[in-house]
Amino acid sequence: MNQTDHVVKYLKDNLENLNLEWINTGRVSEDWKSQIFGHTLYKRQIGVYKRKNMILVRLENSYNTHIDGVTKYSKIPAGDSWEASFSRFRGGKGVCVKVDSLESFKKLLNWYFSATQN
Repeated sequence: MNQTDHVVKYLKDNLENLNLEWINTGRVSEDWKSQIFGHTLYKRQIGVYKRKNMILVRLENSYNTHIDGVTKYSKIPAGDSWEASFSRFRGGKGVCVKVDSLESFKKLLNWYFSATQN
């Protein structure tokens, strides 16, 4: 299991605890290139790209803080999921960050979905 798989497993195992729902569930196989999750309270979305060698996460708004193990990624990789009608990332919106570990990802989630961000 690569690092991205650990992040997605954590999200899927904790959807209710994190107040998240998996939005782009239309894919019936595991061939997805990205998954988009929406926060049920704040209506903010977060996406996870499937990458073998890194955890790459897409946020709706800017990344303007410092979290150990999280760095802004210079590109926004394309994909059909981002342009779907339910996506808040249409038209290249958002920012990508590279995350070094599951623990760093959990810290990013806490920051991103905190009340002060909404």
